[in-house]
Amino acid sequence: MMRWAAFFICCVLCFVATSAQSTKPAKTWSDQVDALAKLLVHPTDAADFHAALTDDAAIRGIDGSLAQYSQLATTVTDGEVITARGYQMPASTIASDIASDFSASNSIPESIRRVMIPPSDKEMRQANDVATQWISQTLSVSEGQHIGVIILRGKASATQPAEIADESRSLIMVLIKGELNADGTPQITNVVFGDPRTVIK
Repeated sequence: MMRWAAFFICCVLCFVATSAQSTKPAKTWSDQVDALAKLLVHPTDAADFHAALTDDAAIRGIDGSLAQYSQLATTVTDGEVITARGYQMPASTIASDIASDFSASNSIPESIRRVMIPPSDKEMRQANDVATQWISQTLSVSEGQHIGVIILRGKASATQPAEIADESRSLIMVLIKGELNADGTPQITNVVFGDPRTVIK
């Protein structure tokens, strides 16, 4: 009798443990974009952004020029993440989401806010439309595919006065196209990066 009771208890415990594992929410694409943004600025020995790239991943500058991962890493390491958003295309709120993140950040100089935050509802709607079209073309995105929009500020110069160094920090947008593998890990096929202010009219 005692053996059966012990067996029953073990079965119950195994069932509870399995249920807890199965009900643990899987990471979404947006979760993974946020995690990848953090790995961009603070790579670890165990994982880094580069590990999520496919062997034939295309990496380009925002001007269309071919680039190496080392160029991206050098630019953004130890920087500050302002925006990290994941979308399934077509997406209709990219520009307004970016504007919201810039408005919420206390570290963004006013000169950058004026460029990155449309001043009226009409211009915001136009910016959303343009952002969707431009990113779709830039990453060669089809309907239903996943993209990520990451914007970071580069590390401040240690040789300049604090106020000047903060104003001169680089602004880098990293666009990614990819998908989730069966195990929930991200797989990135396209990366485009550069200063977003060069494409904002």
